[in-house]
This record gives sequence, C-alpha cells and structure tokens, in this order.
Amino acid sequence: MTMGPRLKARIAGVFYLITFVAGVFALMSANGRFAANLIATACYVAVTLLFYDLFKPVNRSLSLLAALVSLVGLVMGLLTMFHVAPFHINNLVFFGFYCLLIGYLILKSTFLPRILGVFMAIGGLGWLTFLSSSLEKSLSPYNMAPGIIGEGILTIWLLAVGLNEQRWKEQASAPKLMRHLTAALLILFAIPAFAANDAELITAGRAALSHGELDRAIAQFEKAVTVNPNNSEGHYYLGMAYGRQAQKAGIFRGMSEIGKAKAEWLRAVELNPNYVDARLALIDFYIVAPAIVGGSEDKAIEQAVEIRKRDALDGHRAYARIYTRQKKFDLAVKEMVEAVREQPKSAKAHYLLGNALLNQEDWKGSLHEYEMALSLDAAYMPAYFRIGQHAARSESNYVRGEEAIRKYLEYKPADDEPPLANAWYWLGMIQEKQGKKAEARQSYLNGQKLAPDSKDIGEALKRVS
Repeated sequence: MTMGPRLKARIAGVFYLITFVAGVFALMSANGRFAANLIATACYVAVTLLFYDLFKPVNRSLSLLAALVSLVGLVMGLLTMFHVAPFHINNLVFFGFYCLLIGYLILKSTFLPRILGVFMAIGGLGWLTFLSSSLEKSLSPYNMAPGIIGEGILTIWLLAVGLNEQRWKEQASAPKLMRHLTAALLILFAIPAFAANDAELITAGRAALSHGELDRAIAQFEKAVTVNPNNSEGHYYLGMAYGRQAQKAGIFRGMSEIGKAKAEWLRAVELNPNYVDARLALIDFYIVAPAIVGGSEDKAIEQAVEIRKRDALDGHRAYARIYTRQKKFDLAVKEMVEAVREQPKSAKAHYLLGNALLNQEDWKGSLHEYEMALSLDAAYMPAYFRIGQHAARSESNYVRGEEAIRKYLEYKPADDEPPLANAWYWLGMIQEKQGKKAEARQSYLNGQKLAPDSKDIGEALKRVS
C-alpha cells in the first residue's frame, strides 16, 4: 500500500517534533548531549527526505537542492561534533538557506498555506545571521527566535492538518521547473569561501588584535581555522580574541564568549600537546572562571602538570601563575626561587622571579632580579619593560626606569611579552609622577592608539587632561 502525501506530511511533523525535543535536551543536559544530537540529526534527515518527496511537485530541482543543502548542514554538524570538520562554519547557516528554499517552495505550492512559507523564510533569515560572527553576537539570542518560531509553526501544522492531498495531486500532475534560480543557487554554494591562506589570515588577525579591533580579529581567525582546521595557532589566537571579547561583553554574552575561548584553547592543545601558551591560557580560564562555566582549580593544576612534563622552567611558571591568580604570592615566589636555583644562568628564570617579587611589592628584590636577567642577557627585552614598570610603581629610579622603558619601545614584542601600549602607559606614569603632565598625556595618547579600550589609559588621560 502506497503512503499518501498527507500521511507523509504528518510523519514529517512527528520527526520534526522529535528533532525539536532532542535539540532542547542537548542544550539542557551535558551528559546526554551527544546522544541527543545524534537523534536530532537522524530525525532531521528523515524530515529532509520526506520534504524532498512532498515538494517535488512544486519544483523537483529546487526541492533536490534544498535536500542537498540540508544534508550538507547535517554532515557538517556531525563532523563538528567529532572535531574533524574540514572548515569552520556554523551549520545553522546551511539550515538558513534550507528554510529559505522550503519557504519559497511552500509559497509556490497550492497544498499548504502561504503564511507558513513566510514564517519559514523569516526563520531562514534568522539562521543566516550566523554567517557573520559579529552580527550573530550583536543579535544573540534573539536571532534564534525566527527560526524556532517558523519551523515550530510548520511542525504544528503538519501534525494537526498535514496538507491538502487533492491539491497536492493536482500540482503533481503539472510540475514546473526553475532552472535559472537553481543554477544561480548552485553557483552561490560553489563560490570558494577563502581568498587567503591560514598564515596570512592569522597575521592579519594578530594585527587587528594588537589594535583592539576584536570583531575584525575574530573574523580573520575564524577564516584561518576554516581554511586549515588543524592549525593549532589559529585556534589559540581565536580563543584569545574570544577571551578579550568576553571581558567587554555583559555577563550572559560574556559567559558564551569565554566558553568559546576555552573550546578553542582545548582544540589547540589537542592538535599540539606541546603548545605551552594554549595550556597557560587554559590555566587562566580554569582559575578565574566560576565553576558554572567550567572553572576548576584541579583542571588548572592538570595543565600545570602537563607543562612541567615538557619543560621544567615553564612548569614553575605555570604553578607560579596559579598561585598568583589565587593571591598566594609567597608560594609563587617560592616556585620561581626554585626555578632560579635549578637554572641560575637563565635570564628568563630571573625575570619571572622578579615578576613574582614585584607582585609582593618587594621593590629591592624584584629590581635585583631584573638587573640580573640583563646581566645574563642584555637583549632580554621584557626585563627593560619591568624596570620601567618597577620605577612607576615603586616611585623610585625614575631616570633608569624611563631609559629602560624607552629602550623597550624601540622593540617589537612577541605575543607572550608585554605589549607596547602597556609600555607607553608606564612611561606616562613615570612622567606623571614627576609632574610632567604634558609629556605624560602624550605617552598615554600613544598607548591609547594601540589599545583604544584600555580602561587604565582612559583613566590616566582624565587625570592629566
């Protein structure tokens, strides 16, 4: 016995409903998320295949295109779940195009109310906001409402009414094709999404990040991990950009952004277990973040243990970082004293001990370690920055501090070294403390050009203006 179109429509409604229920469960339950996502995917496959059959009488080619778009989105979702996606794009974008196509097919059909097509098209536009990370963030979570409402109303109609079977049969007897529209949409999907390689995109993203252009930086890094999803550096910097964005955002959006940052750092470590900077970023996250979003001192220590396995000095640095975040400055100093004992000829070890002592406001001890670092390696530039910072904080040795900080300003810092914006800030502090307000103001302005969102520089400018 052949299944009629009305029964097919109602079965599609059942699978649609299960998709919704499983999706909600996946969002609310961490333990069953994986299984729920698999169920939702399987049910949406069924919806897609049933819709293809139901909308063939309207336009066979367009119905096939819609089905292909949906199936690609579902495959991308599965690949993302298993962290093997060939490129980084939110699979909701595919469902945005799918909803637009289904909405158009409903509008052109004679067996479903056209208002359902309008709702689906509006829903599709909502899902398409996920094409742009900046647009998605600015509209979240409201941009999800059109899709949920549009697909939800269609689900209810299919369950309650199905479709007009007589009109479906009439339309099936006189199919119409839209070859031009189909060809145009196929070309749209075939256009290459990438114009630069991942290294170029990361370089552009880092430049934007250093100037505080977070949306641009995120866009570049997202493209980089799309071009090469196995580039650990791209994932690390994308996490850094998300982290900076979280600091600027409100509490709810901030929680979302920091969660995305954590995911990127974990991916970076998964791809390159020796990526110390990514592990240090995870330490900061686990120590600072509340437990509700994944903060955990135990997990921070796990990262420190892994770092120590790979490098003794970085291991001491990792534990000192944890103690510093916990305000246990004496333990941080003890950790770095041990590092210097193990590597007395290491400029970096003395520098890190100096930082631990500076946090305790041990002016004499910290300055001694910075000078010791330079005596071992005169080209170890971060020590010059700290000598300038030390002068401003301790309100002493201004001449030596200004000389050191100006030397640092002639240098291009690495990513794990103090940024030049901070150097301009501390130079301004040295000048301000000596009553040189005009010079201090200019230094602060120079810093603000590099870090427009810096609250410390903004407050300093108010003091000297």
